Amino acid sequence: MDLSAQAPVSLPSLAIGDRVRSSARPEWGPGRVASAPNGGKVCVLFREAGPRTLSLLHAKLEPIADHESRDAWLELLSLAPVAPEQPHTSPRLAAERFLQAYPGGFRDARYQRRERAPLEAAHAILRATLSREGLRAAVRGRRCEPVCRAACEALSAAKLVPAADAALLRRALESSGARTRFGAALSDLFYSPRLAPEARIERFAAALEPIGACRWSLATFFAFARHPDQHAYLRPGETPVAAAALRFDLRFRPAVNGETYARLLRLVRALAAELAELEPADLIDVQAFLRSVAGASG
Repeated sequence: MDLSAQAPVSLPSLAIGDRVRSSARPEWGPGRVASAPNGGKVCVLFREAGPRTLSLLHAKLEPIADHESRDAWLELLSLAPVAPEQPHTSPRLAAERFLQAYPGGFRDARYQRRERAPLEAAHAILRATLSREGLRAAVRGRRCEPVCRAACEALSAAKLVPAADAALLRRALESSGARTRFGAALSDLFYSPRLAPEARIERFAAALEPIGACRWSLATFFAFARHPDQHAYLRPGETPVAAAALRFDLRFRPAVNGETYARLLRLVRALAAELAELEPADLIDVQAFLRSVAGASG
């Protein structure tokens, strides 16, 4: 047989961002082309398997037609590597690991006791003691010591903020001027109308700066504990690790900023949708799930 007479193999024409699936590995789920084909190979980011460099000749990649519905989670993921680089995990795989630790999911008695109950206690403290009218009256009368006491009690109850950061805030609130500024900042954070969540966090962080307590953990804890249906919590060294493992670009910067926080909200809301079968009650459950992802990655 004259091999030179055989027709050349036709390789798929792919561009960055194209949606594909591998008929050879359907368990990898849908994917997106992450880099331009080079030397007969291409890198594809798969929903379940993460980034894979494949031979165009052997991978059996099939384009996903435009009329097929898009995978919202896959569209959220970064095609470029995300720092700090972590082994890839998908919501499905992370959920399997979570259920190994808590077989009853978010209704598991051990989960409720260890993860949820402390934050529910913090939420109850803030809700009972820091109402809109009470906060405003305290700020107007410059009597913010009870406000600060309640905030510190919530910190202690939640057991979420690093001890060093909590101690930093307590020291900062020893002066009456700092207590008044903090009370006014809390009122603005909880009850300021017509402000996007990320704008509220930026303003609160700016108020923490003069008293030397501007940390991601403190800037995000109070909104999260008071309104866990609307806000998320960011802990450096943990949240960015979880986001990177999920291949989501948080665009984390050490200084508190609205862009990173807005992206965190985008991540936790999308993750809540992915975890619908586990029925998360609010973002407290999603936050605990993120912490489990970070722990598995660490």
